[in-house]
Amino acid sequence: MSGQNFLLSPEQIRMEDDHLLFYIENQGVYRWATLPEGSDPPVFGRYNDGEPWQLEDVSLSEHLILACLFESIMGAPYGASNAWIKQDTLFQITNALQPLAIATWRWPGATRFYARNGVFMYAAQNEIAGEIGHSVWIGAKTQAPLAFLKPHIDDKWEYVAL
Repeated sequence: MSGQNFLLSPEQIRMEDDHLLFYIENQGVYRWATLPEGSDPPVFGRYNDGEPWQLEDVSLSEHLILACLFESIMGAPYGASNAWIKQDTLFQITNALQPLAIATWRWPGATRFYARNGVFMYAAQNEIAGEIGHSVWIGAKTQAPLAFLKPHIDDKWEYVAL
């Protein structure tokens, strides 16, 4: 885990409005909770502005898998990130990857995870002034599997370690 977001320790897990809080976004903007009973209960999320808990489309085990992938991507020694790419660029990049068979996260926008050949990626949908774009983070343990990404990199990418 890179420590980007916070998976609460057993001592920190607590009840919040009848839900068991277990994972918090690094700035406290978004929180995830589950129910205190069941073998693989559903996950709920909410922004820290007092909105009610909303059912996410994942179970607790699926959320924990995605949280591990998210943290691994953020902490990968090689990769790249861009806060705004257009849909056509996203399609070109994801053609080299496979979407994971787990539903999307609602935070930070409709967020889908991808993987293939040692590369992991998440893409979160953004909207600015009515235009749809995506934030992407891509990570890998080595440089070689990221070769497919080089034609898509330009000076607009905030982080590049290829």
